[in-house]
Amino acid sequence: MKNNNLKTIILTSALAFQTATSVCYAEENFSLAPPPAVSVQDTADVNLLSALPTFTQTDLKIGTGVSQISHSIATYDSIFWGFVDNYDFKVWPARWGRINVHIGLITQVFAPNTFGDPDDGFSPLNEDGSLLEKISMNGSMTQQYRFTDRNGVVYDFEGITYPNGVKITKHAYGITTNTGFQFKYQYTNPNPSTYTGNTYEANNSSDLLIAQSYPESIIAINKAHEYCDSEIKNCSITGNWPKVTYDWPYAADILGRYGAGVQVGNGLFTVTDAENRKTTYKHELIKDENACERDFGMSAVSFNPVYRTRITEVRSDDLTIGTRDYTYDHHAQLTPVDNHSSSTARKCNVRFSLIDTVDINGIKWSYNHNQPDTIYVQSGRSSNYQGRFDVVMRRFGTDYIKGQVTTPRLSAEYSQNQANRVKSITVNGLTTEYEYDTRGNLTKVKKFTVNRSTFITKTANFDATCSNIRKCNKPNWTTDGKGNTTNYTYHAASGQILSITKPANKKGIRPQTRYAYQQQFATHKINQDTPEQSPDGVWLKATKSSCINSTYSGSSCAGNDEITTSYEYEPGNFFLVGVAITANGKTLRTCYSYDHYGNQIGETSPKAGLTTCIK
Repeated sequence: MKNNNLKTIILTSALAFQTATSVCYAEENFSLAPPPAVSVQDTADVNLLSALPTFTQTDLKIGTGVSQISHSIATYDSIFWGFVDNYDFKVWPARWGRINVHIGLITQVFAPNTFGDPDDGFSPLNEDGSLLEKISMNGSMTQQYRFTDRNGVVYDFEGITYPNGVKITKHAYGITTNTGFQFKYQYTNPNPSTYTGNTYEANNSSDLLIAQSYPESIIAINKAHEYCDSEIKNCSITGNWPKVTYDWPYAADILGRYGAGVQVGNGLFTVTDAENRKTTYKHELIKDENACERDFGMSAVSFNPVYRTRITEVRSDDLTIGTRDYTYDHHAQLTPVDNHSSSTARKCNVRFSLIDTVDINGIKWSYNHNQPDTIYVQSGRSSNYQGRFDVVMRRFGTDYIKGQVTTPRLSAEYSQNQANRVKSITVNGLTTEYEYDTRGNLTKVKKFTVNRSTFITKTANFDATCSNIRKCNKPNWTTDGKGNTTNYTYHAASGQILSITKPANKKGIRPQTRYAYQQQFATHKINQDTPEQSPDGVWLKATKSSCINSTYSGSSCAGNDEITTSYEYEPGNFFLVGVAITANGKTLRTCYSYDHYGNQIGETSPKAGLTTCIK
């Protein structure tokens, strides 16, 4: 029997699995420095909220710069019975009229503005400024959902659109981008994972799942050089393109025969990446045990033993993954029979098959899972190979809301609400407090001395209302600890930085850097073997300019000392092929060349005196 509560916990807390990295969309962060990364996941990749290890793997990528795309997989329900990848977008209803939005392993929960009236709109429980809208797709009368994250990235059932215009479109057999790249998903039909028959009936009511849940392989293709139709199962591919393959076990190999707890095969799921490195995940069945009777001599409140599948071994040619072994145990937890009484009577429940030990390349971690008994409880603790604690996680009551996370380096306190933001961080006795606006933007940072007698304050300002989500969650200005102010403006169409004006220097000059953008349309093989221009443009950085020793007066430098950097891109995939720096009437140009996969293979120095770069 699958534990749906664990599914939710894992989805909401797998912090390392970020969908935004699907495309190389990165900007400088001009906001205040956020709190140090504090995760409920320890250095062995064990999530202390779910008390289970997390498994993620990036297995394919192609392109560079703005056009790069990558593919990552992660376990669903802590096992590889199918997988979640970073292009998954799901929306489904939850209790109390709420809507859960799942993007890869990231979950966003929305509540109706008016209970019982979904047409009145929704608001995010974590108060981060994201949006959920009901829309009609392609003129259909059927309404679907569109999700926009706080940075302006738009997700719907047709694909993903980034603020700069990079667009990922979903197809029956993969995805394509308007920058000329494609992931071609290939399936075996019937798929061995989904065909089990009566003899090996899986312990799962959805035994015969669609083959699309279990791709056999994914191929990364540069559409500037080869055409492959993403709407059909097979196409003739001539190029030697990067490829990842998946070797799926049968359902009964992972989930066992229905009701019998008998594992038929070895439960191995194998990933072979584009560098021919194999990573194998071994699944085993673990039978529930009455830990209440074992540990306390008590009966459990409810005990109906079943077999649960866990990953017990990982073996990989990829040295960053290496060799990993996992053991699990059942943990009894005592809670008051009556929370509103002074009675000391306790009842006992069992948490089944929680992580007990982890061994990664000979380095070991161990875990204990204290019994929740108060409103503020310690729910997980890991100890590293030196016998010292690695992470201690405390939570509030029965909700999976972080209360406190402690590591050997720091301790973090969190707000006791659904936003669950970091309130303070203490490192080596020095405490820093954090304040936020109603959209979750960090507006104030107060750093105290050891005795909290003095502090340094840094602040930031954001739009009071969000009329343009591409920019409203980016700072208009920031002040440092000395009260010096830096101002920012943004390109309205893409949300990219338009200007930065720094505090005055010793000469009283406020240095300013200006940026300009140009919308370009990539040319590649979209619907046929003949290249054509994409109808969807991308805003690319065209120039960056500043005054060397003066300030701007209108569009030029008062001292006639402007220095400008220009950027040149090839038309198929927008690879950066040239950077030209112009000052005092002289231009120095550096040119770059790439292979079909986006790897840089050549560079020409400015001394070559080139007037243009080969595109």
